[in-house]
Amino acid sequence: DDVGKPFDVGGIRIALPGKMRVVAGIGHRECQRRCIFGFAIIGQLAAELDAIVENARSLGLNAIYFQVRPSGDALYKSAIFPASEYVSGERGKEADGGFDALAYLLKIAHEEGIRVHAWVNPLRVTVGSASDPRTDINALPENDPVRKDPSLAIAYADGRLYLDAGNPKARELVAAGCREIAEKYAVDGIIFDDYFYPS
Repeated sequence: DDVGKPFDVGGIRIALPGKMRVVAGIGHRECQRRCIFGFAIIGQLAAELDAIVENARSLGLNAIYFQVRPSGDALYKSAIFPASEYVSGERGKEADGGFDALAYLLKIAHEEGIRVHAWVNPLRVTVGSASDPRTDINALPENDPVRKDPSLAIAYADGRLYLDAGNPKARELVAAGCREIAEKYAVDGIIFDDYFYPS
C-alpha cells in the first residue's frame, strides 16, 4: 500500500501525511470542458468515465467525488429530479438508451477499489446571470419539482433560481433526493458542496 508515500501529479511532487489520500472531484465544469457534447452518446460518456477511473487508479487515488446534482437535476436515474443537461445536452432528456452515469461509474470504480461519493449541490436550480437570467420556472421540464411547485424556489437578481432554504418543503426535497441516491445506489458517501444561495 502506497498510503503516505510521495507521488508526482503533473510534474509536482506531493507528500501527504499518515493515511491521507487524494480524492478526485469530478464536477459539471469538468464535464463541460471535456465531455459535455459526448454525454449524448453512450459510448463517449462511458469512455470518459473509464478514463477518469483509470486516471484515478494510476495516481493511486482511493475515492472520487462525482457531481450527481449540479443544478436541481440528476446525472443518475431519478424519480424526483429531471435528467441533467450534462448527460444529453438538454435538461429533462435522458441520455441515449437511458445510460445511468452514476451506476456505471460505481461499477467501474468499485472494480478498481475506488470509492465513489455522490456530490450534491443542494440549493441551486438553474445557472444564469444578471445579463442572461434563467429564472423562468415554466422553462423547466414538466417533471421538474420546481415547475410542479413554484413555491419551492426563489428567483434572485443574479439570474438564477434557488431552492428556498427557508421553505420546509424545499428542505425535504433535498433530503428526499439524498435518500433516493442512498437507497438506489451503492455510493460510499453523499456530500454537499457549493451551497449556492443568494446573500
